[in-house]
Amino acid sequence: MKSILRRTVTIGLTASALLGTFFVSATRVLALSEEQIVKILDQVPVFFIGNNQGVLLTADQPNNKKGPKVALAFVSPKDAQTYLDQVKKANPNIGNQGQIIVQPLSAIYVHNKGNKDKQDSFVFECCIPAQKNVEAAITLMKQNGQKVEQLRSTPLFVARFKGQKGYLVAREGDKVVDWPVFFSKDDLAAALETLKKQDPSLANNVEIEVLDLASLMATLTSKNEPSFSAIRLVPPKDAIEYVVTNVQNNQVQPQAPKK
Repeated sequence: MKSILRRTVTIGLTASALLGTFFVSATRVLALSEEQIVKILDQVPVFFIGNNQGVLLTADQPNNKKGPKVALAFVSPKDAQTYLDQVKKANPNIGNQGQIIVQPLSAIYVHNKGNKDKQDSFVFECCIPAQKNVEAAITLMKQNGQKVEQLRSTPLFVARFKGQKGYLVAREGDKVVDWPVFFSKDDLAAALETLKKQDPSLANNVEIEVLDLASLMATLTSKNEPSFSAIRLVPPKDAIEYVVTNVQNNQVQPQAPKK
């Protein structure tokens, strides 16, 4: 967990309808290397439920679908704790052994990619967003003329110049060196307020656009755009605070349920 601690410290509808497991087809030619994709995803902590040996709490596929069991991954540690509390109430024998386990988003990507065809394994549903960010995304999409149906998974928020004139990024010459993409609309709005004070000309020229994690992953794995390597996924503030406060270097690794 050293890498996720190091990275997060330096980064300044209903939720249940937005679950999405992302996979990458082996037949695709990756626009970014596996190393680059993992590096981008490694910036984000996610939270799920397991015991002190790292054995995860899982459930069957929804609607009686066939396939591997599912482990829920949460963007917010508060939502993970709420889910754990519900499990404890419904099934104390299982719930009282539970704890929140933190791993980087890259671990989910690597695990799902390697286990999608193994019926006796498990996959992560990635990632359950905080309800307030779902609501913020829907409101912004309606304001921007976007179809809400386009929100396929966890919402993401980016700053762009009005009139479809490109995204707000940091450049060195012609090269994009930092392209921040936020999991929290409030965190992006706060960053923009600070930036507008430094450069007032931005105040009426920048707006927030909604993306989603599944679509971003599809783009990263199918289109050849050098600037994608500069994408920096910015975790929610509460996720960063949880990692800094609670995560120890000997964090257990997640495992499939023991049979």
